[in-house]
Amino acid sequence: RQRRRWRRRQLRPGRSACADMRLLITGGGGFLGQVLARDLVRRGNLLVHGPGKEQLAKISQVLLVDVNPPKKLLFPELESRASVVTGDISDASFCKSLFEGCHGA
Repeated sequence: RQRRRWRRRQLRPGRSACADMRLLITGGGGFLGQVLARDLVRRGNLLVHGPGKEQLAKISQVLLVDVNPPKKLLFPELESRASVVTGDISDASFCKSLFEGCHGA
């Protein structure tokens, strides 16, 4: 079996660049959440699929949401690009506050 290698997405014909994106990772205070955040920060952008189009979005900020905040972030890359937010995602008003200022919120 051949292994697929992840590669950075490049803009191809039919794709356009869109505005900066803020990512929200629930459970982000834990080990897996921080590993995911680190990998996304390193990647730098995500391919966003919409109705009939694809856009490459630059990751501007990562929100690590958790009920129990970590004592410290595990990876230095997260210090400048990630913010820890403490709260319970079963609380509707808390969830709504996470999306304030976002397009379509």
